[in-house]
Amino acid sequence: MITETKICSSCKIELPITSYWKDRSKPSGVRAYCKECSNTSSKAWQRQNNTRMTALNLQFRASRRGSGKCVVCKEDALKNRNVCKKHYVVDIAKASLGRADLQTVQILIEKFELNPFCIYTGEKLTLGINAHLDHILSRKNHPELKEDLDNVEWISEKANLAKNSMDKEEFIEFCKLIYSRF
Repeated sequence: MITETKICSSCKIELPITSYWKDRSKPSGVRAYCKECSNTSSKAWQRQNNTRMTALNLQFRASRRGSGKCVVCKEDALKNRNVCKKHYVVDIAKASLGRADLQTVQILIEKFELNPFCIYTGEKLTLGINAHLDHILSRKNHPELKEDLDNVEWISEKANLAKNSMDKEEFIEFCKLIYSRF
């Protein structure tokens, strides 16, 4: 039976049950140490074992490289990449939007799957090969829209490099100008 309070085995302070992490294997239903003591202990362990954990993580990722599996999870990796579609989009979201929460990643994947063709060239896009996430209104001219998911679209690498920091309408006008000359 769960009691209302409990004495922490570490700090010896009587605290409400809500101050402890849940643990169904314990008779009390919570861990022996309070959340604060658990967190302090965990952070200390991480500091002491940082080099070891980094080495193990690198070893783990290296074991997955070349296996065709994502180095982060066990999903199939994209062609010529060490990560799956989801983790590739996580990396793109961090670089382009400055954030990569689950909802953002899902929206970006949905946008790609709804239209896997470049809106400028009609070229078939492939994540990890030629698909780039582009800001419709450039980050340079509209920094306030950097994280706006309605302001991004998937386009081809070549189109993105040509577009550079132009807004969508500027780029289209520029392409028309080039076309009219030839």
